[in-house]
Amino acid sequence: MADLTTRSAALARHVHLALRHSGDDWNTYAGRVLELYAARTPLHLRHIEFAQHVAGGNAYDTIRANSQTVRRMVDGTTRMPVEIEEALILALPEPFLGEAQRELAERLGLMAATLPPPCEVPGQAPALDASAVASLMRETADVVQAIATIVADGAITREDLPAIEQALEQSAQLDAALITLREQLTRAHAVAGAPGVVPIRREGRA
Repeated sequence: MADLTTRSAALARHVHLALRHSGDDWNTYAGRVLELYAARTPLHLRHIEFAQHVAGGNAYDTIRANSQTVRRMVDGTTRMPVEIEEALILALPEPFLGEAQRELAERLGLMAATLPPPCEVPGQAPALDASAVASLMRETADVVQAIATIVADGAITREDLPAIEQALEQSAQLDAALITLREQLTRAHAVAGAPGVVPIRREGRA
């Protein structure tokens, strides 16, 4: 169950966790936020003022100013507008991105699962991503390992609570991986009877 706190505070916790345990700093993270915000928000709907680099100016000053703007929103010093929430989430590195998506979805009574990529060519079958199968197998192995730890001594006691919590987390990730693969198979099934084939996309190759 999600903690009893605000959505923005929950997101801020994941941001701080990512910056403490990944190789990113505020400048790197804020840079990705700005890129995603610009890519996902139409120009006429942007209400957040970020510093713009001008010819002859100090590029680092611009980076630092924008980093401070993002940090103030995350820390709650200034309001976190809804229009930038997606960028703040998607700028997180893995595995912190997945953890944030799962908690924020749970707050709405939903489950976070990755949607398969759209069909690259209209009228053709969407590619079946082989990495979804690998992800499912990996998450299955993690769940089995977590359960094995719980039942190893033939009894479930208070000492097993951390392992049970880990198994619950791993099973939620398994659910999400299964949903992602099932959606890919559903799309492939819808077009498999048509002329042509359903391509399989392997990591690093189309």
